[in-house]
Amino acid sequence: MIKNILFFLIPLVIYISLSNFIVDEKNVILVTLLITVIIFWATSIIPDYQTSLIFLFTSLIFSLSSKDIIFSGFSSSAFWLVFAGMLIASAIKNVKLSERFSTFFTNIKNPSYLSILIYINIFSLLFSFIMPSSLGRIVLLLPIAAIIAKNFGFKEHDNGYVGIMLAFIFSTVIPAFAILPANVPNMILSGLTHEIYGFELLYSHYLVANFFVLGFIKNIIIVAMIYFMYHDTVKPSILKSEKNLLSKDEKIVIGTTLMMLLFWTTDFIHGISSSVIAIVGVLFLANPAINIIKNKDLNSINFASLLLVASIISLGNIVANNDYIKEVLYWKIYRRR
Repeated sequence: MIKNILFFLIPLVIYISLSNFIVDEKNVILVTLLITVIIFWATSIIPDYQTSLIFLFTSLIFSLSSKDIIFSGFSSSAFWLVFAGMLIASAIKNVKLSERFSTFFTNIKNPSYLSILIYINIFSLLFSFIMPSSLGRIVLLLPIAAIIAKNFGFKEHDNGYVGIMLAFIFSTVIPAFAILPANVPNMILSGLTHEIYGFELLYSHYLVANFFVLGFIKNIIIVAMIYFMYHDTVKPSILKSEKNLLSKDEKIVIGTTLMMLLFWTTDFIHGISSSVIAIVGVLFLANPAINIIKNKDLNSINFASLLLVASIISLGNIVANNDYIKEVLYWKIYRRR
């Protein structure tokens, strides 16, 4: 009930307030819309996809910008990179490659809690290079983390269990900010940079500029803090590791992702966009002769997340191309300084 009231009250209050300061009706609607959708996205008064649709529909119906700019998010490289990342996650899940990853940790000899955290940290960081989008990685890794914690004798509420879960989450999200296609905020940054300034962020340049601090040093801090806060005694492993040869489909997925990684890291040579490389990889895995990515995987995609990414990029592009915001609001701010 309260959310329903706020849904109508927030834009109304903002519109009435801005009408006292902004003369042009279209600019009042634009600024009201921008502030409202940001509040809705931040507070989840309504689902994100509804906010995104309201933003796109209102921008279109009131002609707040050209159609090319309003729907620019759907043509951005960030949108297609997120889309490809979801399908790559489906491919890894389809060949059960994620389950094989759990056996990697059972091969640790004489494991201590610190060594387990270090292995998790390294594994999660390397996985960030292979699979775009942190959301998909977390979905795949959390079940693996639960299995690993239990294999080392930790129960659900033990410090060791909690520490292992946190190590997987933090190690696959925070250091990934140094890897351009490894999470959604990076992809939105890349998309906005290209749409607004016409500048393409290169995977290799971004990695070199950010990895040492955001990747390497943060990894050390993550391991140290989790070990200090959740240190526990490792118990004998319950399950023994089984060494099975990789299946044909597993080899194809691994080979495809490694080839994509090779092209991503050498984009300063060939100049091919990260999204193009990812889509080519998806098309290869979806080819009927390979058939690792199936029709059901496309139907199971979280289109609400894709709509959110496209809407945020479109919002930034509308703001960057609006004369009122550029010439009036920005000018007043800088003049006061």
